Amino acid sequence: MIHGCPELEELYIHHIYTDDREFEFEDIPPTPYYLYHDNIKKLTIRYIDDESYRNLKIYTPNLVYLDYSDSITCEFESENCLNVLLEARLNLVFGWRWRLSNEHINCSKIMDSICNVRILYLSSSTVESMCGWGVCISRINIGGNVVKVLEIQGYKGRLGELNQVKFFLWGMENLEEMKVNISDEIENKLQLTNALLALPKRSSKCNIHVL
Repeated sequence: MIHGCPELEELYIHHIYTDDREFEFEDIPPTPYYLYHDNIKKLTIRYIDDESYRNLKIYTPNLVYLDYSDSITCEFESENCLNVLLEARLNLVFGWRWRLSNEHINCSKIMDSICNVRILYLSSSTVESMCGWGVCISRINIGGNVVKVLEIQGYKGRLGELNQVKFFLWGMENLEEMKVNISDEIENKLQLTNALLALPKRSSKCNIHVL
């Protein structure tokens, strides 16, 4: 909670995790982190190499821009306060040390919270997370079908990514532009480009740009 800055409109949180503990206590409940502020409009949260079992609660009813990078092991709650959010950038990653059983729930909560977003940026790992751990892509109604611009970064053409892109193109009836940035690690970019451009689209206005 931020009490001393009632007029604050932009907040950037950059957290680098350092584990100096000798033991892990997996039975301890997750540590809650609260961010309550009525005036913030632009919020950037980046957790780097942090796989601790956390609970992040956000109450920012006037937020219009969200840039969120974190491990998908973090429990995310927004209390239905992101209704005016217009642009979101998500970078959700699986933990490299362990995986829990709640990743699909956390992923669904985040996606459900951005109900009115118009512009959406997803990292390749986020797209994979939406397909991983049994998350049913047909249940995730991103942006309430009002997304107009969608950008996927670091695309590698893996099966999970491809299936999710198919769902986006067919499920987002108001989508006008999809940008897919192919990872620099990929050598067969032409093959991936042709495969993406050949996918069926629900919206006749939708243009696919492969970068």
